[in-house]
Amino acid sequence: MVNVYFFGKKYSVPAELTIMTAMEYAGYTLKRGCGCRHGFCGASATIYRIKGENQLKTCLACQTQVEDMQTQMREKRTWLEGEIETLNQQIRTYQNEIDTLVSANKDLRKKL
Repeated sequence: MVNVYFFGKKYSVPAELTIMTAMEYAGYTLKRGCGCRHGFCGASATIYRIKGENQLKTCLACQTQVEDMQTQMREKRTWLEGEIETLNQQIRTYQNEIDTLVSANKDLRKKL
């Protein structure tokens, strides 16, 4: 089961469902925008947002599987941790260069 939000309300639905079938599973009756339910007609075009993100996404509700927030947050955290480590390595490299330049500057001042 994964947690999804429809119109601000939280529902737990099976992970294998599409957005459209998850809405029906949650008790909604879809009267419009269902189309062929196989992605050919494009009637289920949907705009959605993942909780905690600002980016809007588009999809066909009849073709797009629901996503678990916990899984997404874990993936995002893993990516961010990798980015932070890369930045830390760059900072260490620059710090070594700065230390070398400061030391050279001190040596030059002593000679003057």
